[in-house]
Amino acid sequence: MRAANGTVLVLFACVGLVMASVFPTHPVATSTWTAGQFEWITWKDDGRWPHLRQMSPLNIDLYSVEGIFVRTLAHGVQPTSRLQRIYTPKSLRFDGTYFLRITCKQPRATFYTANFDIRSMAASELINSSKPEQTPLTLDYTTMTHTLPMAATTIYADPLPGRRSGSRNSGGIFASSRLDLEKFKFKFVFMIWPALIGVSLAI
Repeated sequence: MRAANGTVLVLFACVGLVMASVFPTHPVATSTWTAGQFEWITWKDDGRWPHLRQMSPLNIDLYSVEGIFVRTLAHGVQPTSRLQRIYTPKSLRFDGTYFLRITCKQPRATFYTANFDIRSMAASELINSSKPEQTPLTLDYTTMTHTLPMAATTIYADPLPGRRSGSRNSGGIFASSRLDLEKFKFKFVFMIWPALIGVSLAI
């Protein structure tokens, strides 16, 4: 009778050793998460009993590499979903190595991910601040018109509607002719006319 009981215990132990189903595929040993951000954990069915559809909802816990419980990241996760989006605790103030512990109550089973790194928010902000900012160059027309120095420029306006012109610069020629006429009037009034008066008086 004792031999039979021993055989049964060994059988249950062997079943416990070979029992598996959830095979974590992410995170892996090269993964690096950042505290205070959402990340994904994924897994697949490795084909052994119990299959994912035969398992009760999963709980996902975060542990330090020393085996210290940190926080439950998700609970009541359906095994057949094969993925879960989880939030990495913002309270992790120091960089460290962690792993995820996945548990199932029916049948009772425990699965582990690979050890991976989690970077604290302070370290992540320090790395981001050390990167040079690449600000795109934008030109504001209003700012340019007020800050650029004024240069001497000749502007030729197009002729008014109805005024025929032989070239695109006819407006500028017209303005120049008008300026010459004003200069001639000035000379005639203040120079030529007094000279004519003087000549007439002399005669």
